[in-house]
Amino acid sequence: MKPGWPRQFSRVRNASLYKQIAFLLTIAVFPIGVIAVLQALNSVEEGRKLQAAALLGETIHAAGVESAIIDTARGVARALGTAALHAGPDSPLCSDTLEQFASRSVTYTFAGFIGLDGKMNCVSSGDGFDLSKNARFVRLLERPRPMARVLEYGPVSKQKILQITEPISEGGTVRGFLMISIPYGVVTARALAQDGENVFDMVLVDGDGNVVARRKEEKSRIELPPAWALKPHLQGGGSTFVAPLADGRTSTFSVASVLDGDIYAVATWSTANGQPSAFADVFSALIVPVTMWLIGLAVSYLAMHRLVIRHVTRLVRMMSEFEGGKRNIEGLILRDAPEEIRALGSRFASLTSTITQDETEQQRALEEKTILLREINHRVKNNLQLIVSIMNMQVRHSRSGDVRNALKRLQERVSSLAAVHARLYTSADFVSIRADTVLSDIVQNLVHAAVDTSGKVQTVLDIAPVELTPDQAVPVTLFVSETVTNAIKHGLGANGGTLKVSLREIDTGRVTLRVSNSMTAAPDAQPLAQSTGVGSHLIEGFAGQLYATLRQDTTDDFFHVSLTFDLEPLGLRAPFAPSARRSTPA
Repeated sequence: MKPGWPRQFSRVRNASLYKQIAFLLTIAVFPIGVIAVLQALNSVEEGRKLQAAALLGETIHAAGVESAIIDTARGVARALGTAALHAGPDSPLCSDTLEQFASRSVTYTFAGFIGLDGKMNCVSSGDGFDLSKNARFVRLLERPRPMARVLEYGPVSKQKILQITEPISEGGTVRGFLMISIPYGVVTARALAQDGENVFDMVLVDGDGNVVARRKEEKSRIELPPAWALKPHLQGGGSTFVAPLADGRTSTFSVASVLDGDIYAVATWSTANGQPSAFADVFSALIVPVTMWLIGLAVSYLAMHRLVIRHVTRLVRMMSEFEGGKRNIEGLILRDAPEEIRALGSRFASLTSTITQDETEQQRALEEKTILLREINHRVKNNLQLIVSIMNMQVRHSRSGDVRNALKRLQERVSSLAAVHARLYTSADFVSIRADTVLSDIVQNLVHAAVDTSGKVQTVLDIAPVELTPDQAVPVTLFVSETVTNAIKHGLGANGGTLKVSLREIDTGRVTLRVSNSMTAAPDAQPLAQSTGVGSHLIEGFAGQLYATLRQDTTDDFFHVSLTFDLEPLGLRAPFAPSARRSTPA
């Protein structure tokens, strides 16, 4: 088996139902078609044999006229030859005998006795002949036998004749030959008397295949093959054969012996269209099986379309509509379909009903959970804001500066947490927070809260709209809160400066969050790296929560603190929009 066969067979199995039915029907009809073709070809061959046999029979029957005339003439010649021998071939009595015979006969126009020396002195009329040097007579002496030929112009009768020569024996020894002539019109008249107006059309040829006479003369329509193709078949009592004509067509011929070795009758089928070709035979044999195959294909196509295909197509369309979100689908019950497909439609209807009910229940449960999550985030935000308000009241009533600073720092951290829950409360899915919105709000609030330096701080935000999960949003916002606060209070000092916050994607699913502050010449300014307070420990803790890489470096008069971490996957990650780079004076 070829390596590609399974793949080709798989293509057939995966083809459309129409093609598979056509393929299977072809396989089923093919043996019948082969048998029908073989039987048809056999019938054609048998028919040809019957036609050939019929043609040969017609030819033999039609040639019976010439055969009967020649047989009668031979008998007459033997009788006249015996009389000539008794009278003496050279005596006047011999000539008188033949003359009396010819004058009284309406069939024979000439008779003459030929001696072994080739002299024909005993004749029915005219002078004698010397045939001693005649080639035909020489062959006759070498092999004595009855001979016949057709002459277009008889030397005595001056008309077309049938000439018969019969050996005359005495005591078993050939003593001479009797030649007798019959007008060919007698042959034609005998044929007309036998067959009436429907005279069988045939041709008389000699032993070399040359035409010597035509039964219908000028009305004959028989075309003979070349002599070289005809001569091998001029033997025996009768035969049929196929031979080419001059124009390239082929035809079937029959040959019947009139006088073996001398005259043969040749007939043929009608040559108007020539011999039927093999292609015509195969075509005629294929008509019935091909017609059966086409009718079978048509019936199968109509049956498959009406009983199967149109219902399956309808089911596929309804399934596509259901897959596309349509739930109110009409016509799920296929009432005019066969039982099996109707059952399939019913199962699909039950399936759609079950799925629709489940989806409704899931939607209701989702709405309830959404409301619950919204309420939880709302209450958490309110509680955190309440804590911020309480701490604010405590700040106002506290007289210690260190206590007030500590409470304010704690208040900022709680406010960052409240901002996260506020964003969750207002988000659509409650599972993700846009980093650009929440971080922008936190930075702006922290800058405005720094009363002493807010008017001197220039903020530059370059935050990509990254979606953060709540687990990452809390440490990210707190990290930004701590670093921005440290930058404002310790990095910029009282003289103010530039504050940059950026969040960029450096690879698919991996981002870098950077907070930078300009390094001023203020005496109270110090980088975060030199801070030993709680803020630096919190920043390190937030980095650990995010499994991030924490870096602090200085470039171009700026001090940078950055976190590089992997984003947690969401149910559906929203694509990044172009980052919004803006410069806002604080």
